[in-house]
Order: sequence, then structure tokens, then C-alpha cells
Amino acid sequence: FVALGLASLVLGFVHLGIIMKFDRLRALTEEAGVLIHWVYGLWFAADALDIKCEIPCKQLPFPGTGLGKADVLVSFPMVRVPERNSRHAIEVGYTQESMRGYGGREAKYYDATSTMDLRSTVPWTYFNWQNFRTLQKQRMQQPQTFPGFHERQPKAVFVCSNCNGIIRSQLLTELAHAGVPVDSIAACKPNGTSRVGWPSGINVSDKHGALKKYRVYMAFENEMESGYVTEKIMDGYDAGNVNVYLGAPDISDYVPSDSFIDARGAIGENGTIVREGVQALALKIKAALYDEQAWNNYFKPLNEPMSEWNAGNYEKKWSWSKEPIAGQCRLCRLAFARRAKGGRFNETTQQVEGVLPPPIGDDFWRTTWRSS
Repeated sequence: FVALGLASLVLGFVHLGIIMKFDRLRALTEEAGVLIHWVYGLWFAADALDIKCEIPCKQLPFPGTGLGKADVLVSFPMVRVPERNSRHAIEVGYTQESMRGYGGREAKYYDATSTMDLRSTVPWTYFNWQNFRTLQKQRMQQPQTFPGFHERQPKAVFVCSNCNGIIRSQLLTELAHAGVPVDSIAACKPNGTSRVGWPSGINVSDKHGALKKYRVYMAFENEMESGYVTEKIMDGYDAGNVNVYLGAPDISDYVPSDSFIDARGAIGENGTIVREGVQALALKIKAALYDEQAWNNYFKPLNEPMSEWNAGNYEKKWSWSKEPIAGQCRLCRLAFARRAKGGRFNETTQQVEGVLPPPIGDDFWRTTWRSS
């Protein structure tokens, strides 16, 4: 009995050793690649993801224990003292919000940034080449999904739930006083605009469906800040509206020229209303509202090859987004390029240069990379 007991004990230890070895191998396999950790989560959470990429790229879960083993530490919001680890992970300041409101002053303390601004190290935009390519295909293959001029109300529509934009509200009020009919269909209803409800028969979650009821969309950002371009103007394109845009002064880097009405001329450098600018803007909006040819003219650039947009400059700035990959893949490329001997990260193409990353599954990722 004693012998049997000892044998069972030995077998138990052997079994435990096998399990521990298996768990260790599994952990090494799971961590064999470039690991991304969101220091504070993304709005307090982050899912574990295997990112589609030409190099092994994984997003670690938050909450979790990824801080110590990550190769990329992404911070949102940005803080004055970024988190660090023993792997000397690259520290990335991230936001898809206003840099003024979410740590823009602290961006200088990070190794890299990832924001909506095309000048950031790894641009993380609300829309890109892929979105416009999809839009062009839809306009060509499914034109019936875009109501025509006579199927829409001869009004502008304003949709907003953040009512803190004082300049934006003042401009809408001035335009209403200048004779531009504006329906406010969400929570924010600036003075002078028509305080109507959400269009009947349209689900409150279907913003595009609501916009399709109107000829013109007031795509006004919360902030007038360079590089701060949200989904608003793209919503207008997707719904087939003529956009009136107020926001980023570099908006022409993001969309084709002559495809929208620029409202910047109505706002002075100090943020005050420019009366002459308001009158000129009102005339352009009224033309789009009441003249079918003027309305259609704003869609002509969307029918042209994207390579010709903005005299070819659009393609130069957005060629990196022709490839349908997630932003996390570009973060992994950045981390590899910064650590690999002879490597460098090309911010224009968002690609690794100077060294060829080993393929997925190569022992390099499980051994050399994790020990570097």
C-alpha cells in the first residue's frame, strides 16, 4: 500500500509537471508577438483581440495584467507621467476626442501619438480611404438608396446632443436670422432654429435615415481644432446631403475639395461672428437648398477617381488606409520598427522599413522577441 501510495504521489507530481509545462508553453504561444495594453482601457475597458496583421499582433484585455509584458502602452487620456514597464514598451498617447479636452498638453511626454490628426504618428481617424471607396460603390451600384433633390425637404438639419458649442450655436442662430431654414431634431436646439422632433417613422438610432429627409446637413464639430475631424461630415456624405462644415481648419485634408460648404468664413480669428461671412454663407446654403443644379454640383467630386481628389494630395495623405487593417496593426508595426535593429517606421506609409519582420509562427516571436 505504501508503494502504491508513493507511485500515485510520483504520478501526481509528473502529471502536475506536465500541466505546468503545457500551461507555460500555451502562455508563451499566446504571448508570441507584439502585445498592446491599454493602460486605462478604452473608456474603461478593452477586449482581448488577435489583430489581423502581417506580424503577430495581440490586444491584451483591460482590466488585466498586461502592463508588465506589453510592447505598446496606449494611454487614453494622456497624462503627464506615462506608464512604463521593464520591456521599455513604446508609450503612445491616444485620443479620438479633442486634444484640448483630453490631455493634448501632455502629448509631448509620449514616444508617439495616435489621434485623428493626420500628423500624429499613427493616425486613428473616424473615416478614411476605405469609407469613401465604399461610398462611391454604393452611389454607383445603389443610387436608389440616396433620395434625390425633390425627395428631400428644402431645409438644413442640425443634429447634436452636446449643447456646449457656443460659437456653433451662435452661427446657427445668425443663419436662421439670415433666412436659412434649419430644423434641430435632437437635444440641442439653438435659438432661431425650428425645434422639431426626430422624423416620424425613423428609428432614433438611424441618424443617416433622419438626414436623408433633408437636402443640407449642418456638420458642425464641437471644437474648431486642427486635426479634430469626427464622423459628422462623413455622416452627411453617407446620407447624400450637402454638408455645411464648421470645425477643423484642415478639413480639406480629409475630404475632397468642392464637395462641401465651408463655414469658416463666418467666424473670425477670435471666435466672433463675421456678419459679411454669415451673409455669404447663407447665400451658398440657400443655393444648395433651392437650386437643384447647385445641390448636385457638390456631389461631382465624389464621382471622380479618388486618385484625382485635391490634385492628387488626398491619395498622398491617405494611401496608408487603402489597406483594410485595424489601427492596432499599425501600432504593432511601430513597436517592431522601433525595437528591431535597423528598423524604422515610415509615418507616411505606416509601414516597417529597413528590416523584414519574421512571419507569423516563426520561433523569433516566441523566443528572441519576448526576450529582447
